[in-house]
Amino acid sequence: MDSSGKNKHSETFEPAPTFWQADCQFSRNVVHSLGFKEKDHLSNSNCATFDGINAYVQLPKYYCPNKDFTISMWVKRGRNNTEEVLASHTRSESNGGTFFGIRFESDNTIKFSGDGGGGAIDYPVTTETYTTTEGWIYLESGHSSSLGTSGKNFIRVNGGDYVLSTNDVTTLLPQTINTSYPTIGIYDYNKTSPFQGSMVDYKVTNDLTGEVILHIPFSEGEGTIAYDVSGNGNHGTITNATSSTFWGTKQDKFHYNLTKGHSKALYFNGSDTFVEVTSNDFDIKDVSTKPFEISFGAYFLGTQTTLFNIGDTGYNSFRVGLTTGNVIRFVGSTDGSTWDILETSSGAISEGYHDIVVSRDVSGNYSLTVDGVEEISFTEADDLVIDVNKLRIGTYYTEDPAYNLKG
Repeated sequence: MDSSGKNKHSETFEPAPTFWQADCQFSRNVVHSLGFKEKDHLSNSNCATFDGINAYVQLPKYYCPNKDFTISMWVKRGRNNTEEVLASHTRSESNGGTFFGIRFESDNTIKFSGDGGGGAIDYPVTTETYTTTEGWIYLESGHSSSLGTSGKNFIRVNGGDYVLSTNDVTTLLPQTINTSYPTIGIYDYNKTSPFQGSMVDYKVTNDLTGEVILHIPFSEGEGTIAYDVSGNGNHGTITNATSSTFWGTKQDKFHYNLTKGHSKALYFNGSDTFVEVTSNDFDIKDVSTKPFEISFGAYFLGTQTTLFNIGDTGYNSFRVGLTTGNVIRFVGSTDGSTWDILETSSGAISEGYHDIVVSRDVSGNYSLTVDGVEEISFTEADDLVIDVNKLRIGTYYTEDPAYNLKG
């Protein structure tokens, strides 16, 4: 409970912030991803890769609450139709009883084992199946006193509905801290059911206090230690894997910021994902009365793409994008029949994450900065031709995916 008497965990069950309820039309396949870094902070695209044979991460003995906690992670499967343990924590070494465990079942559903003394009826199982075709999924599981009559175990996938245990679970059975040996990627007691696939951002949180007990982002990219950044020193030891195999793949949707953690972002798949917002705020035609500034962060992949477009397609729009090789370009029209605003950066922008700011003042002075450095500057005093007050992010021509954003 906090000072107001409210169960802090209940805050995670409240609706999303108002921003995500605005007049934004999200096409199918847009997924929330973990966020991009802020300038001057470490970021990378490393992830853990488990071979499905015997590789795992051995965690030190640590105490996890037996109520009101959440285990979260991003995972990407490498095979289907196989029982695979993502994380496990026995109550004690002597009997191997499960304190908690989360795994893919052989029918591709997901089960959370949190023993409250009621056996299988304490174990929620998804009705949906999750296979390799799903790509990365965000998985949360654990226990909450605010669910059911006196508490429930739960699973949640990609921020969707909660899958709950049949039984009410007041608390999980207690663990014996000195003889428990938690693991990631395999069943901890007898080292069976190894996971094959990738993982990033494994976290265990005490939802009553808000304390992060364990947080392993898997951002190192080398070595045999998976570092805990919670401050509690619960570093994991990479076992039965070489550095080249365990760190042998990259993830393409999120970039971990070691200092700032993760922020929310969107991932665009380069084919049919976009965000569209219609608002009078995007009526930027009149230069003398409509100054504007648009800022965003993006991960450049070196491909031709439209970053954003205001207006409709053709000459009735204004947009900023990349040519092949990461050269940034303004494109706009003042007569509705030709591209008479066509300005490009003097050189290529390096692949990776960049902070972009696009602006125009009342005198028609346009500017584009990349990480605080001005790359484009020009003056065009004539008004723009824009037929619709609509912002589209992620695509320009829906029928031509060559211009669609990936990243």
